[in-house]
Amino acid sequence: MPIKKSGTLTVKEVSDFTDLPEDNAPFARTVKLYGVRTFMVLQDPFLRDNLAPKIIPSLLETGIVKPNKLRLIDHGSFKERVVEGLDLLRNNKVSGEKVVIKVSM
Repeated sequence: MPIKKSGTLTVKEVSDFTDLPEDNAPFARTVKLYGVRTFMVLQDPFLRDNLAPKIIPSLLETGIVKPNKLRLIDHGSFKERVVEGLDLLRNNKVSGEKVVIKVSM
């Protein structure tokens, strides 16, 4: 999980996702983090057979993991919707949300 320190987010290595700075860690020191490289999930038989079909749905159903809220942009022309969505992202006006642009009206 990358930790955003400024207005931009750059990840150079996979360790950037799992190594948290001691002074800015959002979890208690007793929490053990395990990184899952999503692009390698299909190569691991256990993850391939269990993560998407069993583990993730169970975490969602119990409320342990909650999906990000959606911010739907569905007004104006398609170009205006895209520009608005990109402006939100560029200006750091999105936090904890997934921006969704409606394609057809």
